[in-house]
Amino acid sequence: MRVIVVGNGPSALTQELGSDIDDYDVVVRFNNYKTAGFEKWIGSKTTIWAASDNMLPGKDMSEIDEALFVPMPRLVREDHRNVQRFRVAYQKKLTEITPDEQKKIYDWYGLDMYNSDSWPTTGAIVVRYLIERYGRVVVYGFDFFVDGAKGDIHYWGDKPKGLQSLIQSGRMPHPLDTEERFFRVLESARLLTVLGKTP
Repeated sequence: MRVIVVGNGPSALTQELGSDIDDYDVVVRFNNYKTAGFEKWIGSKTTIWAASDNMLPGKDMSEIDEALFVPMPRLVREDHRNVQRFRVAYQKKLTEITPDEQKKIYDWYGLDMYNSDSWPTTGAIVVRYLIERYGRVVVYGFDFFVDGAKGDIHYWGDKPKGLQSLIQSGRMPHPLDTEERFFRVLESARLLTVLGKTP
């Protein structure tokens, strides 16, 4: 089973890999991803939509096999209405990455799941979960918000002011240095491959 996880970073448009991406058995995309107009670079196929708890309204699931839900652990503990609404909206195709399943990556990052102002990105949690499910994954378009302070946040060209200001001020809730190191560890262990990367 060949699995690719397509991130939303601007680097996703640096190579025309759309047909290569669509050849994978499982194509995973995130949150507010867009494919229309970008097929040449990132393809059009989506089998799994991975989303955090604030992604409602979400995607039309008619051509997607699975909604992979990544709620923040503290919101699960609080039984927050966003968690409840997402579960109801996508119950027929829902797989939820539970706090117990998320704990391994929080521990690796050295973070408390319930009492921290910082947390891993949806992408990092999903990549780790899919490695456990499939054994190995390929990733593409993960930029770790490197140019987010000045440029686009996502490949479709948006600049969310709130997110940019967090990056500029150093108050980003995601520990991006740790996250990039986490991906490098997975790559060294041959559990993760970066599509289009030259050896």
